[in-house]
Amino acid sequence: MWNNSSFPADIDSAVSISLPDSVVILTTISSVLSVFGAITIFLSYLIVREAQNSTRLLLVHVTAADLFTCVGTLVGSIRYFLRNEDDYIIKEKTLAINCTGTDNVCLVQSFVNTFSAMASFFWTAIIMLHILMTLHKMEDWTNRWKIVAFNIISWGIPLAITIAAAAEGALGEDFSISTGPWCWIKGCLSPTTVIMWMSVTGKFWEVLTYLVSMLFYLGSKYLIWRRTRTQTYSFGENSNYNLRDEDQLYTMIFLVLVPLRIFGTIRFFIAVHKNMSSNNSSPVNITVSDRVSLLPQSVLICTFVSSFLSIIGAVVIFITYCLVTVAKNQTRRLLVYLTIADLMTAVGNLVGALRYVLRNETEYLTIRHQIQNTCIKTDAVCEVQSFVTTFSSLSSFFWTSIIMIHIMMTLITQREWSTFRNRVIYHCVSWGVPLGITFLALSYDVLGEDFFTSTGPWCWIKGCLPNVFLWMTLTGKGWEILTYILTMTFYIIMKIYMWKKRLRFRDRSHHHLREEDELYIMIFFVIIILRATGTIRFLYASVENINDSPGTFDMVLVHIQSFGDSAQAFANCILFCFRDTAVRKDLWNRVRGIGQPMRGEAPLLANTMN
Repeated sequence: MWNNSSFPADIDSAVSISLPDSVVILTTISSVLSVFGAITIFLSYLIVREAQNSTRLLLVHVTAADLFTCVGTLVGSIRYFLRNEDDYIIKEKTLAINCTGTDNVCLVQSFVNTFSAMASFFWTAIIMLHILMTLHKMEDWTNRWKIVAFNIISWGIPLAITIAAAAEGALGEDFSISTGPWCWIKGCLSPTTVIMWMSVTGKFWEVLTYLVSMLFYLGSKYLIWRRTRTQTYSFGENSNYNLRDEDQLYTMIFLVLVPLRIFGTIRFFIAVHKNMSSNNSSPVNITVSDRVSLLPQSVLICTFVSSFLSIIGAVVIFITYCLVTVAKNQTRRLLVYLTIADLMTAVGNLVGALRYVLRNETEYLTIRHQIQNTCIKTDAVCEVQSFVTTFSSLSSFFWTSIIMIHIMMTLITQREWSTFRNRVIYHCVSWGVPLGITFLALSYDVLGEDFFTSTGPWCWIKGCLPNVFLWMTLTGKGWEILTYILTMTFYIIMKIYMWKKRLRFRDRSHHHLREEDELYIMIFFVIIILRATGTIRFLYASVENINDSPGTFDMVLVHIQSFGDSAQAFANCILFCFRDTAVRKDLWNRVRGIGQPMRGEAPLLANTMN
């Protein structure tokens, strides 16, 4: 229904197309079969003692989510089957025109299905993670506390997202755009809004689950293959880590998910493609200056590439901290906290770029003019993304300064300076102060579309505000410039101290710093090189008219900033994982399957296999 630009004017033909009875019958049969399958899984866990292990417990959780989904889908099918077709079409036409209100059955069913489908994606990824880590650790990796954490994540995040969608009035009849005879996201919303909510409430997490579970599957297969090279190995050979031979079937769970759900994903992407291809056929007049003010595709590519590289870099940093014992010191722990903040920034900028890609050009330009003239409230995705990236960027500045302070004081005092009390202060300052500043900005309703004044294709501070540069200074640029000055000062102090004492890192008398930790004093170079372009644009915009179309100089800076602002986790990965000799060698040995411990590290496979 999105393949013409008159949406929703052509809604008559869209809502008048009824699904064939065969579609409803297929949905009903599969839902009933899934209900029986779920009951069988629950009974097998309660009755069969051999199957009562952590893996089966996780399967019970994913089955609970799938049971909610199939019951909701069954209710949607029954609702569709029992409808009066004439009344249904009239009601849907009214909904398409007014886009207000949905019958309670459709609304509740949409809420349940949206929540349970996302929970199923989370639990599927967790099962694959459990198998991988249990194989790696050679012991039952999933303890009681991890089960609690898994439940909080896998039920809590989907519930929060679903409540947000319901609060925004996005749940309802979708005219079978990307579903069968059940409800999901209101199809009467603008195409861009529908795509955005379908991504946030399902398709993004679904595609991410495909990728993550496939990586975990390949990792599990690699572990099994590596061990079979040197010894006869069976999946369930070691009972200490609570896996049976039959549990190898769980590694195939993503192969169940992909064939069953891939067709819905394909339909979604076809609908997105049709919507995007219709943008240029709009009868609305778009001026040349309006088109010039839009960002070129190359800027989006820079943002996507750097964001994905940073996500990969962040994962590598987390893995090295978990696996490489030689790197488990306080300095590396602080780097992990910094990486968490940088990961949030990369994901936030990625979401902002996706929002920009999925926009309807005419609608986007119209909204921009409205915001510039009336400074109205921006869409929820823009506001949430602005909140996340504002908070994470501020936190990144604080953690960068703290790492430099830690290195400097540990070097000077020749003892572990980051005591428990200091670590508590670090967290209170580096998470608390940014959170307070970001909530202050949110309370004053300043977060939103900034017309690329000092950013790439993501949101920050509303560009229509009269005091926009004051808020940009308070929520980012002021702290960023202060971080430049502080970290450079700490770097100079350390260099002067080491020169006066004729010291090198390898000459230290205590083991709180490694020789390779000298790389950490270079961290301020990373932040300056990557983020200085955005600061230059900010200072340049403060003396220029922000409503002017960007010139050649500014457009060059936009490309550099779009890559640099999202790339800090990737740069830190290169500097502190691949440039760190001990970490690099340990990782390489593990990849090659040698598994030799580094500098007194305990063997990875502590349990001897019989």
